[in-house]
Amino acid sequence: MSLFSELIRSNKKFYNRLSNSSKNKADILLFDVFFLEKSLIYGIAKTALFIANIQGLKPLGLVPQNSPKINRQFIKSMCFETTGTRFSLFRTLLKNIAEITLLVVKVRDKQTLLELAYLDVKVGPYIYDGLLRSLSLITVEKITFRIRMRLVVELVYFFHFYSLIGKNRVKFVVCSDNVYRYGLLFELAKINSIPCISPINLNGYSMSYYRDNADYEVHNRKPYGPAIANIDLIEAKKVLNEYFKERYRANIVQHDVAFAYSDDKLILSRNELDLQYKLNPGLPIVIVMAHIFSDAPHAYPNTLYDDYYEWFVNSVKSLMKNKHINVLVKEHPSVSLYNEEGVVREILTELGCEYILLKNNVHNLTVLNEVDVVLTCGGTIGQEFSYVRKPVVLAAKPPYSGYGFTAEPNDIVSYELLLRNGIQNLAKLNDSQFDKAVKVLYYDFIELNNYKEFLEIGGQQYTLGGEFDDEKFFARIIEENKTDFEDQHIYRMLFGFLNGDSKHIVSPPKVELSNV
Repeated sequence: MSLFSELIRSNKKFYNRLSNSSKNKADILLFDVFFLEKSLIYGIAKTALFIANIQGLKPLGLVPQNSPKINRQFIKSMCFETTGTRFSLFRTLLKNIAEITLLVVKVRDKQTLLELAYLDVKVGPYIYDGLLRSLSLITVEKITFRIRMRLVVELVYFFHFYSLIGKNRVKFVVCSDNVYRYGLLFELAKINSIPCISPINLNGYSMSYYRDNADYEVHNRKPYGPAIANIDLIEAKKVLNEYFKERYRANIVQHDVAFAYSDDKLILSRNELDLQYKLNPGLPIVIVMAHIFSDAPHAYPNTLYDDYYEWFVNSVKSLMKNKHINVLVKEHPSVSLYNEEGVVREILTELGCEYILLKNNVHNLTVLNEVDVVLTCGGTIGQEFSYVRKPVVLAAKPPYSGYGFTAEPNDIVSYELLLRNGIQNLAKLNDSQFDKAVKVLYYDFIELNNYKEFLEIGGQQYTLGGEFDDEKFFARIIEENKTDFEDQHIYRMLFGFLNGDSKHIVSPPKVELSNV
């Protein structure tokens, strides 16, 4: 018997016992497993199935119609009832062809796409971001036939979700993410006031609990006032110092970190930057840290521009009018994983200023050490820059916004005026601002990192583009299945979370089984 066959048999035995313990067969927990990576399927499905058991609900899994046979076997060995087959989607298309056609016809340009809604459900931003990702676009300039065909696909999924919630007693939703197609399910949970867990980050084993409509108004990783107030500042500074040492060595499990702080990149001094990029030594350096253009530009609330492309182009244009600064641009470290290599250079060439682009062999510590001001919509660089007491200008409301240590123009006019005329006057963080930044960063980087080796989610942390040992993964799951689900650490952690009042699972010590 192959190891995978043994895994399937082990899963069926384990999850049959779990399923038979559910209290209510009529009330449903709806969850998605739209990922193709087995590690993500396992961690998200297991989390959803444990939550269903704790809540006394019957689990129903949404699977991708293009899932490989081996993945479908894996999913079915855990969740016995699933939906999302080609037949069910085709039936949804036929049933809703009139509504879908009407919505597609309404879309004439970028704005009508972003404003697209069905009844009270805003679907435009989620579908827009999904189109960028699935079609490898950096922006939508015109509505092509290809875009319309993809729009139909996304609307079919939306109506499939809409029908599932309308026809069933869905009492809880678990969304693996709250952007792209997953975001359509997330929005339906919001509109229907259904409690929801989303997104699930398996590398940190973090997630957010949306209990009521107010929870949906802020970013999923946004710290809450009481949580910030209770953080010990001295301890937080000590822990963050150690954390950033590891981050700068690329020892944090995250693909962006691995690329940005790779030891094969060069750390340049200010003098070397001045010489290589012909900068004025007497003027401050302002840098635009490009986002991945296709990576969910509407994930942050209140983004000033329609997408990252518009933000990037207008930021560069505005900065280039400022004669009191040096301007640089840095390509996102993970462009190779999104097929966006060279895109930033092409845009800058069209703008006539490709010379401001840092070479891709420049280490991120060069930016932290030598640059004076950074621009981002909400990237991690804004947190890193705040930790070295330097000013950050935001064009959205990421989880670290609103605490007084970042510059946050409220509209495009104010934003571009700052870039053209006053950005060079932004001061470094004072002690009070820095202390606030420390607490916010500690909450995000440390307290929301709940991953422990003993948690029963497969024993390997997955990173985009990284290596993964399937055989080791299968063997670990088989071993995990030998422990009754109620005696597993992950079950106890979720039990405490669901029966508490926090929006987030906050990093605990080892979960003692006798405590629940």
